Amino acid sequence: MSEYWIVANTKPYKEDLACINLVRQGFKVFFPKIYKLNFSFNKKNQILKPLFPGYIFVNVKQGINWTKIHNTFGIKKVLKLGEKPCILSEETLKCIKKNCNSQDIFTKQIETLKDGDKI
Repeated sequence: MSEYWIVANTKPYKEDLACINLVRQGFKVFFPKIYKLNFSFNKKNQILKPLFPGYIFVNVKQGINWTKIHNTFGIKKVLKLGEKPCILSEETLKCIKKNCNSQDIFTKQIETLKDGDKI
């Protein structure tokens, strides 16, 4: 595997800051977002929110020291399994990306559950 995607946990509401700082360090970042309905003052509007609040995905090339991600402004920690970073599978990444547009905005309609729905 010459490159892989790891999962980074961000500080609350600091996903954008973390992305900017990781890109400055030369990392590729995948930060999917989604439009959600927001109601305020009897008005309904859509606002752009993280698809996975508090998490972003960082592309790491083989041989690059991924531990410096921990010291990036906006990052809380890198998710790990033991001593190794938690790697996002190619299948999962492709599934998320195919439902996003070129600005990484999730465009697939998510069905909402209603009272009485079977799950």
